[in-house]
Amino acid sequence: IFSFFDNLTTIYGPYASADGKYIIKDNVLLAVVAGLQTFDVPDGVVRIGESTFEACNSLVDINIPNSLTSIGPRAFMSCESIKSITIPVNVNTIGSRAFQCGLENLYCLPTTPPTIDMTNGNIIYDTNGNDYKYCKIYVPAGAYDAYVNAEGWADYKDMIVEQAEVSDGPSQIIYTTTNGQ
Repeated sequence: IFSFFDNLTTIYGPYASADGKYIIKDNVLLAVVAGLQTFDVPDGVVRIGESTFEACNSLVDINIPNSLTSIGPRAFMSCESIKSITIPVNVNTIGSRAFQCGLENLYCLPTTPPTIDMTNGNIIYDTNGNDYKYCKIYVPAGAYDAYVNAEGWADYKDMIVEQAEVSDGPSQIIYTTTNGQ
């Protein structure tokens, strides 16, 4: 919300954090200041609100706690510098255009695909709002079929990669579609 105000470095008010970098109300992260390169969503936050990080062009790294259950529409829209996001295991809903930012990697930890609010489109686009097919979506071992058959996620079936645990560390299983991609 405040990310469009490039010179805004501190937020004041009853719901502002002690350092003035963000606003949380009722366990919902509502806004952050512009210019953040890294951000740790505080433990206990259950939702990232609509447009919370929109146009935070300098954001390159975000850590999201397992307390999160929902990511709002346009949450990371136009965050041009962020290339990877991990969706925590408890997230069960994601708003439309949440990742309209040109991501390269989306790590989904939930074994059940989160419900996608398709009201204004799907969740992954480039920064201009065009369909974006260059992001890899990593899903847990055994969850591939659930994701490629779930509403919204099925649109990304050629981008979904199943993760597998092997004795010497994480690995991946790459499914090849009939068109060889």
